[in-house]
Amino acid sequence: MIKLLKIFFLCVISLYVLTAKSDNSTYSAMYFQSQVRDAPYCSMEVSDTGSINFAKNSANPAANCPDAFAWKQFLDAVSGEFWTQWANDETVWVSNPKPLCSNASENDCCFVDSGKVPLVGYRNSKGKKIPPSNVGGPGEFCPYIPGDYGGSNETSFAGAKPITSHNTTFLRSQDPALIARQREAEVVYRNNSFVEYTTSKEMYSRAGLTHHTHRLCKSI
Repeated sequence: MIKLLKIFFLCVISLYVLTAKSDNSTYSAMYFQSQVRDAPYCSMEVSDTGSINFAKNSANPAANCPDAFAWKQFLDAVSGEFWTQWANDETVWVSNPKPLCSNASENDCCFVDSGKVPLVGYRNSKGKKIPPSNVGGPGEFCPYIPGDYGGSNETSFAGAKPITSHNTTFLRSQDPALIARQREAEVVYRNNSFVEYTTSKEMYSRAGLTHHTHRLCKSI
């Protein structure tokens, strides 16, 4: 009881200090206005085609309209059927990565065509763009986007990262069913911009990451 009273009085004193200093608006903002808020002029419009866009006066919505921007990102992802169209870890971090080419006449991971379909992928020695053998499944040579090849029928969980939040040995003796409910597999989806950037910078392979690491070390 005494401990609870101490906590209560500490909160009251803290609130008094924050509100008493009216000469400094920072104190009030830190306490009463710390939650994310959109600017008063933030508004969105739905076009005839169904796309959601910010009004022209909403400059830099990611910074000035964070709540509305987050909802737009969510709606865009769902309407775009990210679970079948977007890349995931297995289609970006491929099993046997080929190098990024230095010119358009080479093969392997030699094309990153902005605005085109397919956006990224693998090209063989004959200059032909080769589609993945199992759309949505693990990639072999170069990153690819399932949506560029009609989308995946289902997401592969072979590369999912299992997460265990409890000690299953203890739970097994208490509630075996709880073990299944507390286990999950993390699947991360990547939008087209992420895949395009990752591929163009050759950040999908150990060789590419090594190159970037050495470059950064030299600049330090």
